[in-house]
Amino acid sequence: MAIKQCQMCRKNEVDIYVDTSQGESMELCWECNNQLAAKYLGITLEPFRNGIYEFAGIRKRNHKFMIRKIIHPVGIGYQAVY
Repeated sequence: MAIKQCQMCRKNEVDIYVDTSQGESMELCWECNNQLAAKYLGITLEPFRNGIYEFAGIRKRNHKFMIRKIIHPVGIGYQAVY
């Protein structure tokens, strides 16, 4: 099965399916979804590097998380996947 590419940037993998106010359905990557949502909300995005972050827990065990910023109609959220 082929991996779908984002309809906006045509380079990243599709992560999010969006219906716009114009009735269009779009298949977007995280970054393009955030750009589109920020445009609709009239906000300027501050730079944030999605990526893998690592920290040592209280038992000295290292934990790695993939952290992504996502823009929602009600605000900005961060998703951490272990």
